[in-house]
Amino acid sequence: MKILGIVLLCFLLFILLCVFGLAFSIHQIALSPSFATGIINDIDFSKTTRDALEYEQAQNIGEDLSQELIDTIVNTVDEIEPVIKESANIAIRDTYDYVLGKADAPDFKETLSDSFMNTQFVDSLLAGTDFSQIVDAAMKEQTATGDVIEDSVQKSLLNTLDNLEPTIKQGVVSASGPVFKYLLGETQTINLKTILRQNIIDKEFVTEMVNSLDIETITKDLIGNQLDMILPQGITLNSDEVDQVIAAIEPSIKAGMIAAADSIADYLVSIRQDFSITISWDTASASAKSIVKQAFLRQLPSSLANATQAQIDQAYEIYWASARSSIPTTFNIDASVLGENLSQSISDGFTSAQNGLADARNGINDAATNLAEVRNEIRPYVTLAQSLFWSLILLILLTIGGIILIHRSVKGATRDLGITFLVYGGITLIGVLILKSTIGRPEFVQRFISSDTPEYALNIISSVIQRLTQPLFIFTLACTILGAGLLTVFFVYLRRGAQAPANQTTAQSA
Repeated sequence: MKILGIVLLCFLLFILLCVFGLAFSIHQIALSPSFATGIINDIDFSKTTRDALEYEQAQNIGEDLSQELIDTIVNTVDEIEPVIKESANIAIRDTYDYVLGKADAPDFKETLSDSFMNTQFVDSLLAGTDFSQIVDAAMKEQTATGDVIEDSVQKSLLNTLDNLEPTIKQGVVSASGPVFKYLLGETQTINLKTILRQNIIDKEFVTEMVNSLDIETITKDLIGNQLDMILPQGITLNSDEVDQVIAAIEPSIKAGMIAAADSIADYLVSIRQDFSITISWDTASASAKSIVKQAFLRQLPSSLANATQAQIDQAYEIYWASARSSIPTTFNIDASVLGENLSQSISDGFTSAQNGLADARNGINDAATNLAEVRNEIRPYVTLAQSLFWSLILLILLTIGGIILIHRSVKGATRDLGITFLVYGGITLIGVLILKSTIGRPEFVQRFISSDTPEYALNIISSVIQRLTQPLFIFTLACTILGAGLLTVFFVYLRRGAQAPANQTTAQSA
């Protein structure tokens, strides 16, 4: 009866270990945040992003992107990857806290607020982001697709981003606060134009942008045609003289644009559709007079061919009095200097962004409702699963205790328990290793899914499969080691038992 009881208990223990191996895998996969966080941590976001973008380009999916823009996106993702992963892990742990009964209220919006939708996340995200590099690549992409922005404006914007990057990043962080409040339903409306105007596109931004602007190019576009005209008596300005006039008027143009920085800022955020700045010619009239005199002397009228210098100077004063009326006393700068289609592009961008935020807000609301219902439904089953899991552990311990009680000896108990654990662990471990080396390979996975599946997706699936087998691998390895250890103890006791009678025989013969 004793032997039969031990055999039955060992068989029961073997069955319980088989069941527990499966239960342990499910528990570590479905009921532990470490599985999901482990998958996220395994994924190389930057490499996956590059593979995905290049795959889309090769398959002609989506918009055509230049290699430079792809490189910029990948480099940015590489810099911000740790921040994204940490925030994703926070979201996962918050979700599991409720599912596992560690938190009382399932709040999807609160989870988003704790992880991604907060100013701290944005601040950390921007720390690894090069604004000017991204904007430069995006502008080149727009140019390639026909959306042309003035070169001078592009260069000015890039210089501004370089010079004011810390300030702009802080502005973006501040602007993200009201955006997140809107997305999470804490506020009912949002005005992106006002938020951007208050936090990013302010007077300091425009002043820096104007200081970086190629005023010479703008001035040529504005007054070049006006100066390239025939003055009285057929006198004309050549290109060098026009450039000199432009150089003289540039400081006034820059000063006028800086003085109107608020109006320009309003235009850049589409609060106003145009702006107008009046520049006075008087500030450069002295320089213009000497430049026109160069042209006058170069094209000296025949009547002054034999005149003295004093006579020529007097003749020029008379000439300048009449020539001044041919030169505008003021001229206006309007929004066209920043590009003909810029206003419409800005307006369309804000409309698209506003609609996108509204859609995202609705999506978050729907997701919060659906997830709350799902989590409420599965929570009782999770609680039951946890109870069964711990009950199974208790049953295994009781079975082990029964085997020990029946034997009432270390030698016998270690032998039978060691054999049971070693047989289960060894057989299952071999099976798990075979699975890991076969179904965990991308080549194997590809046989069972669409042939069009990109390689980066296969690698992710392969990584997931490897992690699916990891809990059972750990448990069976532990069982194998435990079984080997128990059998080692058994053989140590067996050797000691064999040595004891030999020692007694030697003592008696002596």
